[in-house]
Amino acid sequence: MGKDLLKIAIISLIVYNIIPVINKLVPGTENYTFLIDLWIINIIYSVACGLIYGNKYRFKISIPIVIAIMFIPTMLIFYNTSEYIYIIAYFVAAVIGCILGQFAYDRNNE
Repeated sequence: MGKDLLKIAIISLIVYNIIPVINKLVPGTENYTFLIDLWIINIIYSVACGLIYGNKYRFKISIPIVIAIMFIPTMLIFYNTSEYIYIIAYFVAAVIGCILGQFAYDRNNE
């Protein structure tokens, strides 16, 4: 589980930072990708990651915590502190994914 939490942390940092880095490298794209990144891509990632690891380990609160906390560096570097609400949104999305993953885990192991 420890190695998988490290994988989650690294993948989360990559997913959360890839679009803001591209926006810095290609001027003018931030208007088009800002909301898509925060509202769609990261939410889908949080649910999918929770679903995958919830299916593997059942519901573990550490998975949503790691997914949510890994957004903090991105928020502080690329956005401002008003984006803290997304930490809560990504946590809730990961919890939902973990719960769905646990249902799949229980169904597969009956």
